[in-house]
Amino acid sequence: MANKQNILGVIILMIALTLSMLLRQKDFNDGIGVRNLEASYHVLLTATALSESPTKNHWFLPTISLGKPQDKNIPWGATIPTETGDFIYTSFTPPGFLAPYIWFNAFSLGPTIKNLANFNVLLGGLGVLLLYKILFSILKINNATNHSALMGSLAGSSIGIFSNEVLTSHGLIYWSQSLYQLIFISSILVLIKVLVEPQNRKYQFILLIAVFFGAATEWTGYVFNLGLVGLFYFTGFRGSHQKLAEKILYITIAAGIFTVAYYGLATDLYSTLRAFAMRFLARSGKTGSIVSLLQGYSLSYGFYLIIIALLLVVNKFNIFSNQQPATSNQQPATNNQQPTTNNNICTITQFVFIASCIPLVENILMLQHASQFTFDRLKFIVPAAFIISIGFTSSPAKFKYLLSILLIFAAAQGFRSYRADLSQYIAWKNIEMSNKKLASEIQKNYDSDCTIYSSNINVRAYANLLFNHGIFERKEISDSTELIRIRHACQIVHIDGNFVFPDIPSYTKATITKADGSVEFLEVESPRKY
Repeated sequence: MANKQNILGVIILMIALTLSMLLRQKDFNDGIGVRNLEASYHVLLTATALSESPTKNHWFLPTISLGKPQDKNIPWGATIPTETGDFIYTSFTPPGFLAPYIWFNAFSLGPTIKNLANFNVLLGGLGVLLLYKILFSILKINNATNHSALMGSLAGSSIGIFSNEVLTSHGLIYWSQSLYQLIFISSILVLIKVLVEPQNRKYQFILLIAVFFGAATEWTGYVFNLGLVGLFYFTGFRGSHQKLAEKILYITIAAGIFTVAYYGLATDLYSTLRAFAMRFLARSGKTGSIVSLLQGYSLSYGFYLIIIALLLVVNKFNIFSNQQPATSNQQPATNNQQPTTNNNICTITQFVFIASCIPLVENILMLQHASQFTFDRLKFIVPAAFIISIGFTSSPAKFKYLLSILLIFAAAQGFRSYRADLSQYIAWKNIEMSNKKLASEIQKNYDSDCTIYSSNINVRAYANLLFNHGIFERKEISDSTELIRIRHACQIVHIDGNFVFPDIPSYTKATITKADGSVEFLEVESPRKY
């Protein structure tokens, strides 16, 4: 019977996921602007750059250097060079970039916003299905009926489909956190198996693989892994779990050593360590704001936060108090009953919930990043889903009707909030059309193998993709002659721009300086007011 309920739940989720995708498909096709859009362009640039240069140039690290000779030895942002002059991004590690790169190549897809968004939707969908499995398993462990487990799991899973954050960060905006979310949810699911069946080494092995790839993918993985080690020790879990905790610690250290060594071999060890340290300091709590983070959470999850607060208040902040005790060093329980043990100070449910909260510590450690980039708040979905599902299941029947109405409202509000965010970037379509017009005129009249590019503003991935060139950033027209001499170029295209959104510019003018000193100008009409 439980399997039938599981299948029914999956069918309902697939319908909801399909609806969510269809409601956003026009956004994917139109290339509409959205908050943190620069992240997706960065991933597309790396996917393009990996394809254009041989492996020995980039070692499959997240390069930002395109393939032409004139694209090399041009840095921007937090990058360090390889011996071939290909610059490697250091804020985030390769898996988050390689996953879409592999997706594009496996299905012969071009690196476009639409194709990246569809890949991101797939990641989000898989994550929700696994989240549903987690919630259903936990509710059954705690003796919920099949019907109650179904309804509670669907209630909790809704935040993973219709919250503003998911609609955005498992849609138009892709970054390493989008991939890590799937790894994180998978890790929690396997952790439940480890706790329920402590003698089954297969699940322990799978968990070790998951936590290794988690740490190798996103810095939150280190926070989660180390927190999990502490959780095993300080909640009274001993025996095989203590050994597992030690293995998690060792494999986390191994992931760190592997990452540093990988970058160090491709570049050099000193530059690698210095770059990692500088990025941590730049994104840490010293440069962020708790108020900004809390405001960000309200935008990301909206009315879902009110539902969570309501459930906590109604249950007197003791929502997990009636759960069955955890097991340790005992044979797996049958019929969903968990035997008690005097060695543990929390239940399986409490243990897993606390584990799901550990990644939120990263939001404090990397406060600036979590405040600026919304996808860093995806990790809240798992503990939020726990509270909603268990709170829903333990509520009286009449209160469940009210909660159902509130959850439907929260889903509608999440979509409305998503639309409201998009409306703030409505001007992007006209701006991009103007940018593409200028780029087309330049490429038609001035682009050649001996042409180099510069700009008066910071350069980010969108500019490289737009002009299909490496671009010297923060240069003046007066620097053009010297750059031509240093790079042995025949001419330089200097692009004037201004940022209309973070790291997303508008370009309307280009100054072309030739090696003989002659100068030409190219302008396009400014886009409509934005």
